[in-house]
Amino acid sequence: MLKEKGFKNYHFEILDNVADLIRIKDLEDNIIYTNNDILDSVPIKKNILNEKESKSYKMQIDSIDGIIQSEERIMGVDYSIKSSPIFNNEGKVIASVEVFRDVTRERELEKALMESTQEIEQDLVFAKLIQRRILPSKGSYGNLHIDFRYEPSKHLSGDIFDIFDIDEDNIGIYIVDVSGHGVAASMLTVFIRQIMYSVSYMSKSPSEIFKKLQKKYAELDLAPDRYFTMFFGIYNKNTREFKYANAGHNSIPFLFNKDSITMLVNYGLPILGFDTNNVYKDKSVTLVSGDSILMYTDGLIEAKNEHGEEFGEDRVKHAILETKGNLLEEIEEKHSNFIDLEQQDDIAMLLMKVN
Repeated sequence: MLKEKGFKNYHFEILDNVADLIRIKDLEDNIIYTNNDILDSVPIKKNILNEKESKSYKMQIDSIDGIIQSEERIMGVDYSIKSSPIFNNEGKVIASVEVFRDVTRERELEKALMESTQEIEQDLVFAKLIQRRILPSKGSYGNLHIDFRYEPSKHLSGDIFDIFDIDEDNIGIYIVDVSGHGVAASMLTVFIRQIMYSVSYMSKSPSEIFKKLQKKYAELDLAPDRYFTMFFGIYNKNTREFKYANAGHNSIPFLFNKDSITMLVNYGLPILGFDTNNVYKDKSVTLVSGDSILMYTDGLIEAKNEHGEEFGEDRVKHAILETKGNLLEEIEEKHSNFIDLEQQDDIAMLLMKVN
């Protein structure tokens, strides 16, 4: 029968050594050949060889130019099936060859990966919710009014800020930018928040608090590329003195009112994951009613437009000088219109105003 169809024996010797399961069907959809692997394959043998019990993989063989591919589950086994026409020497279609490849393991792995990915996504959504919930409340803190904007570039952010009571007279305010993004960076923000609560009562000097924070952070023994920058200030509600220090935070805060604008320049190295002898210095300014301080992270000023131009400090300054209404909304809108691209870095802005 096979010889009548124009096949030679060596054709089938080759097919018998192929690892995939192969069968050949004539134009009447009769099975005229199966290779040895099909005969040895218990799950599929019965169905492949018995047309009445299997799903027939028929095609209009006389009009096919290329390969037809599908998947079929046979007795609990997933097979990828490719069907191609066979031509004789005159170019006439005389049969089709069907190749069955067991893809069960691949499909099981894909399913497991999908389920794992969904679980991770759910965990990230939950972690994002928690990270937002631990942000401070907007509103009044004594004679300070607090507003902020917080926009992670991904699910989780490496930027964080907080405002908290140190004692009856003093309020601690900080903004942090952790290197990197995602889960690792967000976990460090939680650590920083916890340590700041535990050490801030020990001193009214931001530079001294930085030393304690550096020591605690070094005890984690993390990789050298795990560091963070921080601007930290202590505001006295009675004297209105704002004492501040800077640990490598290159996004310098603006101090402004209706008549003037300046920057709270102070320098220091970032908080690193190993013991250092970094020296931090306190500076102070006495605030008056109507004074505001805008803190922010570098995701705001280093964002680039399609021409590679950065948003920059000058645009923030101009927004401060020109805006009569909600400053953070105005900066946010200008920033969004400027980049006109997907946000690449976390962005945080914290605005405090003396009432």
